[in-house]
Amino acid sequence: MTPRILVPILAGTLLVASPHISRAQVPAPAAGASAPVSVLIDGRPLDFGTSPPQSVNGRLLVPLRAIFEALGAQVDFAGGTVRAQRGSTQLQLQIGSQAAVVNGQNRTLDVPAQAIFGRTFVPLRFVGEALGAGVAFNNATQTVSITSPAGSQPGTGGTPTDPIYNVPGTGQTVTGTLLRLDAGTPGSLSMLVDGQIRNYQINQGALVLRQLSIAPSAGAPPVRQAPRATTLPSLIPNETLKIVLDANGRISQLTAQATVIVARVQFGAGNNIILDDANDTSLTLGPNLSYTDQTGRPAVAVNLNAGASVALFISPQGRTIYRVSSDPRDYTAQNTTGPTDPLPGGLPPTDAPTVRDVQTDATTPLKAGGQLTVSATGTPNQRLTMNLGTRIQNVPLVETPIGSGQYAATYTVRTGDDVLDARITVRLIDGNGFESTAQSQTAVTIDTVAPRLVGTIPSNGAQISVAQPNIAISVDDLGGSGIGDATVSIIQNNVTTPIPATVAPPSLVNAVPPQALSGRVAVRAIISDRAGNALPVNFSFTVSRGGAAGAIQSFTQGATRTMAPNEDIPLALVATPNGRASFDVMGARNTIIARDLPLSEDPDTPGTYRGAFRVPDDATGSIRFVGRFDSGDGTVNQSEATAAVRITTAAVPSKLTITSPTQGGAVQTPIVISGKAAAGATVNVSLTASGTRFFVLQYNEDLGTFQARADAQGNWQSQPIPFTKPRNVQGLTLTISATQTDAANRTSDPVEITVTP
Repeated sequence: MTPRILVPILAGTLLVASPHISRAQVPAPAAGASAPVSVLIDGRPLDFGTSPPQSVNGRLLVPLRAIFEALGAQVDFAGGTVRAQRGSTQLQLQIGSQAAVVNGQNRTLDVPAQAIFGRTFVPLRFVGEALGAGVAFNNATQTVSITSPAGSQPGTGGTPTDPIYNVPGTGQTVTGTLLRLDAGTPGSLSMLVDGQIRNYQINQGALVLRQLSIAPSAGAPPVRQAPRATTLPSLIPNETLKIVLDANGRISQLTAQATVIVARVQFGAGNNIILDDANDTSLTLGPNLSYTDQTGRPAVAVNLNAGASVALFISPQGRTIYRVSSDPRDYTAQNTTGPTDPLPGGLPPTDAPTVRDVQTDATTPLKAGGQLTVSATGTPNQRLTMNLGTRIQNVPLVETPIGSGQYAATYTVRTGDDVLDARITVRLIDGNGFESTAQSQTAVTIDTVAPRLVGTIPSNGAQISVAQPNIAISVDDLGGSGIGDATVSIIQNNVTTPIPATVAPPSLVNAVPPQALSGRVAVRAIISDRAGNALPVNFSFTVSRGGAAGAIQSFTQGATRTMAPNEDIPLALVATPNGRASFDVMGARNTIIARDLPLSEDPDTPGTYRGAFRVPDDATGSIRFVGRFDSGDGTVNQSEATAAVRITTAAVPSKLTITSPTQGGAVQTPIVISGKAAAGATVNVSLTASGTRFFVLQYNEDLGTFQARADAQGNWQSQPIPFTKPRNVQGLTLTISATQTDAANRTSDPVEITVTP
């Protein structure tokens, strides 16, 4: 039995029919043929991916979806029914049935439509009957040749000649930007027209066209081409559309207009394409960059040979590439004489100067007087400057030797040059105003301010009864490099004794005397940050074992079990009447949760001072209480409560938010950022500028990290942060990212917003 040729349609897509029906007689391949069958449309081979033509039960089956789409079909599938439309021709068939309907007339298939591997197969002859296409089979080469309907002929070199359509046709014409598309039946779309969003229904018989203006190179003007048929699913948001409306306000004709630049590929595999240009421009497929393969079908991966041509679709709004196509119809100009259209922007000239490879020797934080050395490689005989933070601006780099393209600068750090984890930006601006920038891979921290003393335990002048107290020094280095090291000594009877000190980042130093103390004790400490800025700390306290007058007799906490956040812990301190009592709250590693909270004297029990502490939401581990009493004679006594209080697993820390600016808002320099966080939390705010230079060159610049401290109500606000708009950058945005570190030293996940300068 001679096998018949069948063609499949992917279930879930649409077919198309033509009013001109012919019964093409197609010879079948020989029964013993084993060579793979190829399909040509207008001389151009179709790639069927993982579903190539194959023989099943004596019949040759050929995938059909690509054929119908290549012939301008719009296809839909629902409930086992396949519907297709091309122009005024409509078609319908049912899987498992030999019956088909073309323009309301019943047709019979040689064999039923079949679903195989998720695709629907029908006899190839049905293509000719449905669309009026020419179908022929070459048994010797095992090739099926299909000629487009409406008299189109195969082109040369595998590039077909498209039929000519009138644009826009009769009826009201509307031009705008595509926002949303529903390619179902009936279809609909939303467009941005003169700043307003408009919604339209699409007629089932609507003609869908694409008209390109092709620039053969980056510097050449785009030449407008004749429109060609395409499909609704091929349209992409942000494309320019010209639509024609019928008397009912529905779309009867739709033309997608785009400008493309022809480029050559240096490398193309997976989701990465490197162009063969002066900048070795790298493109990565993703949500904002789609790819069309050689057959005109969307694909998620590329496989291109070096030297292959591609079409770069240019967005007129952001002047960026939104699609790369290796379909010859998209980069081959049939019309080379005009008319021409303006190119939306321009690529950098091939000889544009560049800067790259920024290096620095700053491997540790620098303080005032330190030396910062920066080097960069760039186009010879140019003027290069470096920026770092808000104060180090436009520092010139010197080319040595002249003409070598090697540039360097050494900068002496001054007080106030502070930056936290910022990258050095080297900028080149030539005589034509073209700008090139590059940043160091290594971040730099400059810290010219010593840490600030927050408090000590025991406090200065305190009288305590513990012979070997835990000495804790709390400091603040907000916006600085962080605590580096510390030395602590105690002085008794004119004898100085160094004692071991432990640094507990980010803000605490702990030390415990190796032996019992008595009488007046002086403490001398030097606390340095990682940049080497030193903070001297001097305080003293008195150890009294004999219960001196005015001393604390007892200090107790009333928790009888593990406590949870938002529960109250009662406290009682017993001393002499008519004094002043307060307490501090200490967390893990002696972090200070709260200081100098008041205790009130009980009017019914003179000398007893009472209060309570509510466990905060972000408390964890255990907390301790240190009582303090001032009898009024200048002597301050201090005592720790009987035992630490265990806290159950803390609730989720207060949510970090950015309240100003708002997502998508517009900002001006300098920018001030504010929000909500856990009370007392340290908030790290980082800024990144991004955009696109000359369509395709990705621009990213790290503007640095800035710190803020949340107040008791959780409000935080950054210092004013200046920024400069770069040249030659389109679609410039600022990404603001923030994290918080709470009193339990836990760092939150970042929150981000994007704003437009």
